[in-house]
This record gives sequence, C-alpha cells and structure tokens, in this order.
Amino acid sequence: MKPGLDIDFDRLANLASNHRDMRRLAGLSDVLNPAPISAATLANNLSLLTDDVLTQINRAIVRLGHKAVGHSMDAGLQARGDSFVVETDVEYPTDLRLLWDAIRAAIQQPVRLCKLLGVAGWRQVRHWLRALKKAWQKARRIRRHHTLFETVIRAYLKRADHRIRKRADIRVELDTAYAGLLLEKSDEYMSYVHRLRDQVERRLLKGETIPQDKKIFSVFEPHTRWIAKGPDRRLREPRWSSGCRCA
Repeated sequence: MKPGLDIDFDRLANLASNHRDMRRLAGLSDVLNPAPISAATLANNLSLLTDDVLTQINRAIVRLGHKAVGHSMDAGLQARGDSFVVETDVEYPTDLRLLWDAIRAAIQQPVRLCKLLGVAGWRQVRHWLRALKKAWQKARRIRRHHTLFETVIRAYLKRADHRIRKRADIRVELDTAYAGLLLEKSDEYMSYVHRLRDQVERRLLKGETIPQDKKIFSVFEPHTRWIAKGPDRRLREPRWSSGCRCA
C-alpha cells in the first residue's frame, strides 16, 4: 500500500492506527487501537520483508489465484490490459531549476526530523536554501555568451555542493538517532540531486549534449516525458504527458 499511495511512514502509521478497512486488510481488529502504531514500528517491520519473503508471498498468491479459477499452473495464461496517457502539471524544466528543486526536497524532510528529535545541525538550513536560491536565480538569468556565464554557473554548483555535503552530515546524525528508515523519499530525491548536478556541469560547462533518455523533466513527477512542444515554438509552456500506466 505504501508504494501504491506514494506515502511516507507517518501517513501509513496514521492509516494503520485509525482506518478500520485498512486494519481489516492487515488482519488486525477493526476496533481502533488506543495505542497508535508508530512510524518507527512500521519501518522496522517492513524492513523484515526481504526479496525472498516477498517472492514467496507472490508465489502463494498466484497459486491461490490459479486454484480459484480452476486453471493449471503449467498451462498458458492470456491476459489483457489497458493503458492511458494523462497530462502532468509541471513547470518548464531546466537543469538549473531541477537541481534546486531536488536539493530543496532532499533537505526538507531530514530537517523536520532533526527538529523533532532534537538533533543538531539543522538551524542554518533556511539560510543555506535562501543563498542557494539566489545563486540559482542569478544563474538562470545569465546568457551563454556572457563573459561571466561560466563563473556564475560554477558559483551555483559550489553552493549546491556545500548543501549536498551538509545534507550528508545531517543524514549521518539521523542514522545515529535511528531515524534513517524514515528518509526513503528524501534519499530518492538525493539520487536526482547527484544526477542533475552532473548533467548541469556536463551540459553548461563542458558543452556536452545529454541524451533524451537520460534527462529528467520533473523531480516530483519522475514519470513525466516531453512528447510535444506544440505548433507554436514561441510558446513558453510546452505540453507534457506522462508515460502509459496500466489500468
């Protein structure tokens, strides 16, 4: 349910404690528990679901499904699926903006956890983000032919590298405080940070061309693909669409 709803452990814990239908699905009493299930408990329990355990569960479900429809496991099975395309509402992507979005998203959740757990090292984060945003705004306004173009881009990347190192320090502190399992989404954003940081340097400073299949068009909607710019090249906002999803 967690990956299906794309939620964090806090919301999952709230559902497990207060949602009767979900408690029935989990085999728990539908009487709401006076002692709520904590996010840490869920994280620890879900960490026990190894790949081998999940494979065994999937095989058991498939066997039960074949038995329910009277179908042999050895016989072939035909299935039909449907797919559709939906429009994704994202802002016009640039490497510089996407790097800023990824760093901001990767830092926010660890900072909130530091504040809740009393872990030091988070008080200057707002100042870091404001300074990084100013560097991004300055970098996005400068033109390639400007003599200061390379200097401004390098200054932006230098500030970004500083935030990346600080976030790594905070991450270590949270691991020590046993809160590392709550940072799954934040760690995913960090993977975008490293990828985008590399692409900014390669494209803007080294003049390389990034292949279409390697580009990221949205940090928050990673399935987004650029399918059309529209007939009018003067349009500031291109049309966007996600990839096909099975219904």
